[in-house]
Amino acid sequence: MRLILYKAHEFALLFGGPDSLPAFMARHYVPGLGIVVDPCAAMLVFVVTGLLCVGIKESTFVQSIVTTANICAMIFVILAGGYLGFKSGWVGYKLSTGYFPFGVDGMLAGASTVFFSYIGFDSVASTAEEVKNPQRDLPFGIGAALSICCMLYMLVSAVIVGLVPYYEMDPDTPISSAFASHGIQWAAYIITMGAVTALCSTLMGSLLPQPRILMAMARDGLLPSFFSEVNTRTQVPVKSTLLTGLVAATLAFSMDVEQLAGMVSVGTLLAFTMVAISVLILRYVPPDEVPLPSSLQAAIDSVSLRYSNIIETEETDVEVSNVQTGVSRKKNKLLHKKGEISAEYPLIAKVAAQGL
Repeated sequence: MRLILYKAHEFALLFGGPDSLPAFMARHYVPGLGIVVDPCAAMLVFVVTGLLCVGIKESTFVQSIVTTANICAMIFVILAGGYLGFKSGWVGYKLSTGYFPFGVDGMLAGASTVFFSYIGFDSVASTAEEVKNPQRDLPFGIGAALSICCMLYMLVSAVIVGLVPYYEMDPDTPISSAFASHGIQWAAYIITMGAVTALCSTLMGSLLPQPRILMAMARDGLLPSFFSEVNTRTQVPVKSTLLTGLVAATLAFSMDVEQLAGMVSVGTLLAFTMVAISVLILRYVPPDEVPLPSSLQAAIDSVSLRYSNIIETEETDVEVSNVQTGVSRKKNKLLHKKGEISAEYPLIAKVAAQGL
């Protein structure tokens, strides 16, 4: 949600700033509730939610396009910013307090704040059902994406901090303001367009995995079957996607970015930690020894019984078919012998026919 609100501010720059947005997209203060609503952020969430409901292939194609545009914009920031940094002498690093003004505590505080940058990596594992060869493709995809993103994040951060001292940065648009401070206004529009394309990729990466997680939990009996329903035409859990989009749009519409900042980062860190510990437990503890709630165990037993009955029915059908095939072959052999016998011994042929 924090990314949505930040990117909505970047989107407003295309209209000249937040104050230049149309009335139906601008932020409004609600006196009775004491909150500031953001219709622009909610509308962007609904647009991406509709795109995800179209189909996984279509949404993946669009995401690949916007991701490519976003990477090109980041490469432009690195190259152009590096040129400006060498030309101006990297004024951002020439501080009286030194390169590390806040020490290790400041570094850890900043890392905890921007931990939400790694939210999108769980979407790779959540879409395992969409991958042709998950055992090979998922580890490679996660490792490659993590390496590329870390490299780009570090290079962009190093360039921007060197162009402008940290205390002179605009907290809403740090990259655009850094280039504008050096008199390159046209670069701000390129960066803004890159931020808008990154908006679509960020939203899709944030909204894509949650419906799949709800669908998997519903299949295991942890949630109602409503969440496991898949559209026959698009092969997408449309109901879960719409519900996820509605909740995300409501939060983006009514909550302030500062309220969501700590919640998203701490929630992401907690979720990743719990998943990592759970995987270790499941890896080394035998399945029969894992403690399960009685309701979950009953659901698992019912599903296992259902599939075992289906397998037994199929095996019985195969055995019956084999028996019938053997009987028919025996009859064919006897009928063939009947023809041979009837030619020489008609009485024996009559008795054999009665025996069949």
